[in-house]
Amino acid sequence: MNSETAESNASLVRQSFDGEELEVRHETASTAIAAAAKASIEARYILAMKRPRDWDTVRTKLLKECERPGFAEAAIYKKPVGSKKNDETGEWEKQFIEGLSVRFAEAAIRNVSNFYSSATSIYDDPDKAIVRITVMDLESNATIEQDVHVTKSVERRSLKKGQKPIAQRVNSYGEPVFIVPATDDEVLNKTNALISKALRNGVLRLLPGDIQDECEDKCRATQLNRDAKDPAAAKKRLFDSFATLGIMPDQLKDYLGTEGDLQPAQLADLRAVFSAIRDGETTWTAIVEAKHPSGDGDKKDNTAAKKVVDDLLQKQKEKMAAKGAEKKSDPKSAGQGSLPVDGGKPSDPAADRSGNPAPGSDG
Repeated sequence: MNSETAESNASLVRQSFDGEELEVRHETASTAIAAAAKASIEARYILAMKRPRDWDTVRTKLLKECERPGFAEAAIYKKPVGSKKNDETGEWEKQFIEGLSVRFAEAAIRNVSNFYSSATSIYDDPDKAIVRITVMDLESNATIEQDVHVTKSVERRSLKKGQKPIAQRVNSYGEPVFIVPATDDEVLNKTNALISKALRNGVLRLLPGDIQDECEDKCRATQLNRDAKDPAAAKKRLFDSFATLGIMPDQLKDYLGTEGDLQPAQLADLRAVFSAIRDGETTWTAIVEAKHPSGDGDKKDNTAAKKVVDDLLQKQKEKMAAKGAEKKSDPKSAGQGSLPVDGGKPSDPAADRSGNPAPGSDG
C-alpha cells in the first residue's frame, strides 16, 4: 500500500488508499523547555569529555584557596550534634562536629570543574515546599540527589497584635514558643539555607576525602599563622563578625569562660562557631546550651548568661501565674526540655531568646 506524508510545523497529514489522516500538533512551552534542558545537559557532557579534570591541579587550586586567611576563616564550621555517655564517669557529655563549610563547597564547585549542581522545585503548597537538590560529576556520572522540605512557618516567642499561631510548644528554657506562618522573605531565607547545606553535602560526597583532609588542615594552619602574628587584631575581627549577628563580646567571653586575652584555640573555636551560625547550621542559643547546659552541675551561676536565663524564667513564671496557668515552670528543669504543647515538636533550644528569629533557625 502506497502512502505519502506531508508535514508542517502545526500538523501532520498522512495520505493513503484508505483515505487521509490529519494529526494536529501544538508546540507548547513545556516541549521547548524540555528540549532546551536536554541540549544543555548534552553540551555539559560533551565539554566534560573534551576537557577532563586533573585531580592534581584541583588539589593545588583548592590548597591555594585555603592559604587566603579570609577564606580559611569561613571554610570550617562547628555545631552541636547531641550527647554521648562517658564510659568512665557515666555522665552525658555534649558532642560537637566540625567540618568543611558551605563556603568551601562553593569554592570546590568552581575549582573542580565538570561538577553540575541544580535546585529544582518539585512541590509547593501553602504549608510547605519541596526542592530537589542534584549534584553530578559529569565525568563519572556519579549523582547525588536530595529532597529538601521547607515548612512555611517560623517560631516566635511573642505574637503581634491580631496574629494567630498555628501551634504552640515549650522550649528547653520552659518558655512558650509560638509557630506562626512565615513571610515570603522568611520562606526564602529558610529555603536558601537548606539548599546551601544540601549542596555542600552533595559536593563533599563527590570530592575525594584525602583532598578534603588536606584542605581542612591547611585552613587551620592558615588561621593559626595569622592569629600568631596579631592575636589582638584577630580577636577584634571575630568580635566584629559576631556583632553583625547580634552577639556581643561579653557573651563570647562568657561562652569561653575567660575575661582576658583569647588563646589561638579559642579563636579557632569562635571562628568555626561563627561559620556554622552564618551558614544556618545552628544558632547561638543552641551553641551556648550545648557547652553550658543548665542543670548538669555547672557552677557558673554568677555569669551573665546564667543571670539572663534566671531573670527570663522568673518573669515567665510570674506571667503564667497572673494568667492562672495550671502549671508553672521549674527553673531546675531549664535545659532539660519539656513536653510539646498543641502538637508541637519536642523542645529544643533553636528558638532565639530575643523574640527574633535566630540566624539559620526556622525563624
